[in-house]
Amino acid sequence: MERRAQLSNQLGQHARMGFWGFFDRQYGFNDIAFFPIFGLGLIGVFQLLRSRRAAGVLFLSLLLITTIGLIWYMNFADGTLYNAARQDAYLEVRDRDYFFTPAFILFGMAIGMGGAALIRWLLGGSLIWPILGAAVIAVLPIRAIQANYHVNDRSRNVLAYDYAYNLLSSADKNALFFTNGDNDTFPLWCLQEVYGFRRDVKIINLSLLNTYWYIRQLRDHHGVPMNLTDDQILRINHYRRDDGSIRRIQDQMIDAILIANRNQHPVNFAVTVTESNRRFKEQSLEPNLMINAMAYRLVSDSGNNRVDVEGTDSLLWNVFQYRGVSDPAIYKDENAQRMASNYISGFFFLADTLRRAGDFDGAIRHMGRAVEILPEVYEPYVYMAQLYTDTKRPDSLESLYTQSKRVTSEWERIGTAIGYSMRRLGRSQRAEQVLKEVLTRAPKHEPAYKILVQMYYADARYDSLLGVMERWAVVNPGDAQTTQLLDSVRTLVRAQSALPNLGNP
Repeated sequence: MERRAQLSNQLGQHARMGFWGFFDRQYGFNDIAFFPIFGLGLIGVFQLLRSRRAAGVLFLSLLLITTIGLIWYMNFADGTLYNAARQDAYLEVRDRDYFFTPAFILFGMAIGMGGAALIRWLLGGSLIWPILGAAVIAVLPIRAIQANYHVNDRSRNVLAYDYAYNLLSSADKNALFFTNGDNDTFPLWCLQEVYGFRRDVKIINLSLLNTYWYIRQLRDHHGVPMNLTDDQILRINHYRRDDGSIRRIQDQMIDAILIANRNQHPVNFAVTVTESNRRFKEQSLEPNLMINAMAYRLVSDSGNNRVDVEGTDSLLWNVFQYRGVSDPAIYKDENAQRMASNYISGFFFLADTLRRAGDFDGAIRHMGRAVEILPEVYEPYVYMAQLYTDTKRPDSLESLYTQSKRVTSEWERIGTAIGYSMRRLGRSQRAEQVLKEVLTRAPKHEPAYKILVQMYYADARYDSLLGVMERWAVVNPGDAQTTQLLDSVRTLVRAQSALPNLGNP
């Protein structure tokens, strides 16, 4: 089998696929708790082999199969061995820890058996030792609970419910609603089937639309229009175009469904569906799409960047639910954060439409709401900085800078945008302060460095220019362009210092 990752990454702590990283996280090792917990597991396996050899061999075999064996068999990709010809070996799209659930269960049993064996051994001496041993063993799970409780607590987590509710609310009545993958489909099915919400919407999952059974299910049980017999469905296959690209079954099925629909049902695409999947007869549908909050609506007339302003405004402000999105006490993994960031799309579309129409106050209002909902996402702050610059509101820009300090991820993008905006508004001294703070917190952030260099050069402040370039070269020794330019800047500094000081004769 051709390996899709370095074995050290498959066995180790590599992102999304490293086995030991999952194992470590499961039991909360990380520290001194590793040795007693892992040691008890080994003792448990050894004791079972010793006392019941057949059962011990079977148990150990299962443990090896579900750990080492599964690592080898699943062959998870780490992104380092990408093969362009095979279109394979990207970094896994999400954590693959769930494949190792049997291993976690088995090793948990081994820890229990090890604890029991330890207590039996301690019973051979004074009574205080088995009591002390039992107490220590009882305390050990606390570390695992401490390490994992926040991540697994679902007591107030309604993110998936609200996401599905908001997506379905964006769909037109009786719509054919094309979705992209797992996260924008399964929660929607749950709301429809379990909670009875928006059962009028016919969800069509594009990933599953490549399978024959799902196509027949849509036709026979969900009333999705298509003029295809079973034999015709079975004859649909992927094929390669003249340019070498693949036309998938799902691409052909979109055509078949839209042709059979004949405007019986409104057609919507979730915002999660990429532009490459929003096509009909190999032509882009973009000119015939209108945004309605979190859905694209297919319309007959054509245009560009169109938004149902009234409908989107009503949904975003009066219908959508955002419970827990801005609450740091509710755990949000990478998928949850990405899903929640889709809410921003509607606000961006709406704000940009209003900005182009000259309604800057309306645009600022909507982006302010986006910042309120997702205070740790940088994009709304950057757009707000642009709006405040266009409307010449330096005080509001300053307030935005203060507010942005709570952003923990990619804050340097916000600081750079605000520093650039300060410069555009003529507040060069403040712009310099902001950009310097960005480079203090993120010494490798190139956009802030380049803007600061341009400022110093434009203002003929060659001493300051030399200083920032020298500091950059130390932190970023691989920047050949800066290294090459340093001699030229030093020459400018010497030339400037040689000029007479006309202000002090």
